[in-house]
Amino acid sequence: MKLDTQLTALGGIGKKCGPRLKKLGVSTTLDLLNYLPYAWNDLRDIGTISDVTSEGTYVLKGTITHITSRRTWKKNLSITQAVIKDDTGQLPVVWFNQPYIAKHLQPGDEALFSGTVKKSETGYTCSSPEYEKITKATKDGTTHIGRITPKYSLTAGITQKQIRYLVRQCLPLLQTTPEWLPTKLMSSHELMHYAEALRTVHFPEDFDQLEAAQQRLKFDELFLIQLHALLLKNEARSKQAWEIPFQEKHTKQFVSSLPFTLTGAQKKAGWEIIKDLEKEHPGNRLLEGDVGSGKTVVAALALLNVARSEHQAAYLAPTEVLAIQIYSKLCELLGPLDVSCALLTRSESRLFDEHKEELTKPALKKKIAAGDVQIVIGTHAIIQKSVDFASLAFVIVDEQHRFGISQRHALLQKGAGTKQPHFLSMSATPIPRSLALTIYGDLDLSVIDELPPGRKAITTTLVPPGKRKEVYGHIQKELAEGRQVYVICPLIDPSDTLGVKSATDTYKHLQKSVFPKSSIEVLHGKMSAERKADIFGRFNDGSLDILVSTTVVEVG
Repeated sequence: MKLDTQLTALGGIGKKCGPRLKKLGVSTTLDLLNYLPYAWNDLRDIGTISDVTSEGTYVLKGTITHITSRRTWKKNLSITQAVIKDDTGQLPVVWFNQPYIAKHLQPGDEALFSGTVKKSETGYTCSSPEYEKITKATKDGTTHIGRITPKYSLTAGITQKQIRYLVRQCLPLLQTTPEWLPTKLMSSHELMHYAEALRTVHFPEDFDQLEAAQQRLKFDELFLIQLHALLLKNEARSKQAWEIPFQEKHTKQFVSSLPFTLTGAQKKAGWEIIKDLEKEHPGNRLLEGDVGSGKTVVAALALLNVARSEHQAAYLAPTEVLAIQIYSKLCELLGPLDVSCALLTRSESRLFDEHKEELTKPALKKKIAAGDVQIVIGTHAIIQKSVDFASLAFVIVDEQHRFGISQRHALLQKGAGTKQPHFLSMSATPIPRSLALTIYGDLDLSVIDELPPGRKAITTTLVPPGKRKEVYGHIQKELAEGRQVYVICPLIDPSDTLGVKSATDTYKHLQKSVFPKSSIEVLHGKMSAERKADIFGRFNDGSLDILVSTTVVEVG
C-alpha cells in the first residue's frame, strides 16, 4: 500500500463505498489522510454500570448476556434488545432499525458502549449506543470508543465508523511521509513534525497533543497560501501592462466638479491606485471600505485616468441590479466629462455617450471591440468569448469573493496582445488588515477607513429570535419618521436543505402580519430587468417603505 493507492484496493471497501467516498473528494489513501475531522468527542472516561444513577450520556464497558432482534409489524420497526453486565450490575440496551447488530454481537462478547441512558417505569435503558467489540485487534488501542474520537463530514451511505476504520488502516503510511518544512523553521515556531501532526489530528492521545497538531497544520495552510500569493506577485511582475500616465489636469477638474469634498482616506486610496496605473507591470490592489465609504468615486478617479489615456476599462459586478446601479453612478460622475460608459448584462445593453444610445448587444459588442467605448460595466456577460476589447488596460472586480478564479482570469486575459490589465478588487466586507494581507497576499491593500461627512457609521447587531418583536417596534418608529428599510435574505425561495430565511416568505410575513399598513415590495434576480428597475426606482424616490431582497442590492 502506497500514498497513491486507490481506496477501492483496501479491505472493507465495497462496490458502493468507493463512489460514495469520491463524493467527499476522497479517492486515494493520501486523500483519506488529508480528510481531517471537524470535531472530536472525548470518550475516554469509561464508567461502570453502577455509575448510571441518572439520565445522561455514558461510556460503559460490559459483556453481552443475551441479545435478540424482532420486528414490530404495527410500526414496521426493527428492535434489537440486549443486556450488558459488569462486576457492578447489568443494564438493558436497545437499538432501532439495526437488526444486523444481533449478528455482530453475541452473548459472551465484551464491548465498549457509548450512548444516552434514559429512565422509564422499568428502570434505566441505554438507547442506540455506538459500540466497539474488545478483541485481539484492539490490543493496540480502540478506534471508536475509549479514546478521543474524531468526527468527519459524511455523505449518504458512509458512516463515522467506516471513515475511522479506513483512516486507521492508512496510518502506517505516515512513517514514510517526508517532512517538507526546513528544520530551522520548525524549531523557531515549535512545530510538530508533519507526519506526526496528521496522525495526531485523526487519533489524538490528549487535547494538548491535538492542539499542537492543529497548530502545525494551520501553519502549513497559511504558509502555502502566502507562498502561492508570493508566486502570483512575482508572476505579475514578469508581465507587461499599459502605462497609464497621471492625468493631472483632468483629475483636478473631476475632483473640483464633485458636489462634495473627498475624504483624506479617499484621496490616499485614489492616489495609490493611480500610481499603480503608471507602472509598466500590472498593478494588483484590494480596495476595502465599508458600505457608504465612497469606493465608487475612488474607482471613478482611476477610470477617468484610463479613459483620458485612450484605453479601456472593465467593471465586473456580481449581480445585474448592482451593475445597473454602478453604471448609473459612473454615468453621473463621468458623463459630464465626455467619458463613454456602457452597460452589458444578460438582459441589458446601453451606451452613455453624447448620444445616450440603447443598442442591441451585437452592436454594443462591436463598438467595444472597435475601442469606441471607454468603460464597460457588466456582469458575467462581459466575460463571454464574444466580448472583445481593443485596448483593455484596467479591470475592476466588485466583491471579488463572489467570483471564481477562472472568471477573473478570463477577464484579465482580454487585454490586448502581451499586455495584461491592471487589476483592482473592491470589497465592502470588513477584513482585518493582517488577515487581508494573508489571504490576498498577492494584492496591495488600500483601506477607506473614513466615512464622508454626513454618513453615519454602520452598526451591526445580532438579534436573537426572542427579541424580534422589539426590532419590529424600532422599525415601526423609523418608518413613522419617514425613513426606509432594507430586509436582506440569503435565498429567493424556501430551501429544505439550507433552512435559512427566503425573500418570498419574509415578504409575505412582513406584509401580512408585521407591517400591513406599509408599502412593501420584494426584489430578486429572477425578475425581469424592467420589473427590477421599477421596484428599485420606486424605493429610491421614496414610494416604498420596505424593500425585501436577496443580495442583489447595494445599500448606499
